[in-house]
Amino acid sequence: MEEQKKKSRAERFGLPTPSSDDTEAKKKARLERFGQSTEVGKAEEEKRKARALRFAGAPSGSSEGKDKDTSKPDAATIAGTA
Repeated sequence: MEEQKKKSRAERFGLPTPSSDDTEAKKKARLERFGQSTEVGKAEEEKRKARALRFAGAPSGSSEGKDKDTSKPDAATIAGTA
């Protein structure tokens, strides 16, 4: 479908149509240049797993109460005392 559109546009405007063999060769060359090797992929996968294990556990310090400002009572405390 997409190739038909490209061909019809090329015919309409008098542009040379790129051959599908040429396009396939370009795709293969690009994959060879930018494709990932399996060794690098395995190393990256191990790094991701190690990072996931590090951050999956509970944090060592409790962050509860650190964000609260205890100098001012919150609305629930005020409403309960009134």
